[in-house]
Formats: sequence, C-alpha cells, structure tokens
Amino acid sequence: MTAQAPDPACFLLRLYPAPYRAAHGQEIAAVHEEATADLTGLTLLREHASLAAHALRLRTRLSSTHPAGRVFAGAAPFALAGATGVALLSALFMAATAITGADPGTHQNVGPAFLALAVNELPIAPLFTRAGAVATAQDADRAG
Repeated sequence: MTAQAPDPACFLLRLYPAPYRAAHGQEIAAVHEEATADLTGLTLLREHASLAAHALRLRTRLSSTHPAGRVFAGAAPFALAGATGVALLSALFMAATAITGADPGTHQNVGPAFLALAVNELPIAPLFTRAGAVATAQDADRAG
C-alpha cells in the first residue's frame, strides 16, 4: 500500500485567516480543485502560488476590504510611474554617457547628449514640439 501525497490546497488553505477559512474554506477548496484538476508543472505551481498570494493578502489585510489595501492599491500606479521615470532617465543618461565616450564616473560633457536623446528619442518629443508651437502662437496673438 502506497501513501498518497496530501493535497497542497489543504496546506494552502491554512494560510487564510481562521474566520475567513471557516466562512469560505470549502468553496475555495472546491474551486481550486476544479481549476487544478487537469494542470501539471508550471501551470499548477502558478495556481498554487495564486492561492497562497490571495491568502497572504487577506492575512496581511492588504485586500480591498481594508483601508491599508485600498491605500496601497491607489498608490501602486503612482509608484510604478515614478519607478519607470527614474529607470528611463537612468537609461538615457547611460546612453548619453556611451555616446559621448565620457568616463561614467565623472559624467563630464554628458549634458548636451543627454538633452538631445531626451528631446529626439523619447516618444513624448512631439508633445514638446506641439507645446512649443502653441506657446509661439499664443505669443504671436498677444503681440499682434
């Protein structure tokens, strides 16, 4: 007689807070069992990870039913935008350093190349051009 390995969902359900597990445990187990019935390998692992992540979000009160979860959910897009902006500036600065051949430690004479990259290579360059054209037209209207 061989011992059958226990179902990982049983262990994953223990990650949920006890009151939530008592109220929704059977439903979660049934849905998880149905969703993972024919899965193997990485897909199965991904489903288990998703269940564990949901349980930990509830345990740490980072769900939409708690104020902290709503704050983090609202702040996430802004944090992502800020991190993307910093990464873009860093990439442009490294490219400008490579173009000018300046020593990366001193950053001498990188300014003009950095400005040229920022204005010419970014997809937002047309916005700067349009803003300049609008400002010029407004100045002409004021003068004339």
